[in-house]
Amino acid sequence: MKTPVLFTGCPRSGTHFIAEVMTKACNLFIGHEFVWGDGTADWRGVAPVYNKEDFRLVFHQVREPLVTIQSLHTITPISKQYMQRTVIKDLFVGSELLQAMKVWYYWVSKAESLSPLTYRVENIDKSIDVICSIIGTTCNRDILDEIPKNANSRVNVLSYPTLTWQKLEDEDIFLCNRIRKLSSELGYR
Repeated sequence: MKTPVLFTGCPRSGTHFIAEVMTKACNLFIGHEFVWGDGTADWRGVAPVYNKEDFRLVFHQVREPLVTIQSLHTITPISKQYMQRTVIKDLFVGSELLQAMKVWYYWVSKAESLSPLTYRVENIDKSIDVICSIIGTTCNRDILDEIPKNANSRVNVLSYPTLTWQKLEDEDIFLCNRIRKLSSELGYR
């Protein structure tokens, strides 16, 4: 029997948050980075850690690109090695910022190819009813409103200067333009 749901996206896109939402507000058992009952919310779902055929549904979650890219410096070395082995062969070439730009672009692109539905985590209150309808459950809005929107925020992100499109462009104009295009397609400006 297939496990119902895989929520996936770029690291730091809020998979911990969506696991909490689905478990607490939508009466599902969704593990964060492990399969639990009804499925999992795991950034590694983009790579071959799971067999996509084992899931009935795959949802792609995105988060604002500049915020996500800025927070990617918190990725552990072992996670980066995993990413390089599975999706981004030249990940360790370039600065930390360039590596984060590659992670966002290639991970989001790969997740897009796996899922018929992409939603923005910032707009979960607008997307949750559609997601629940597809899965076959409902959402308790009162509980949803109580779940902190920064469920897994990284405090040390604040120590980094605010990231701008100009900084991405200065780092790698070609990759920056690809990120901007994909961001625009996802509804970010």
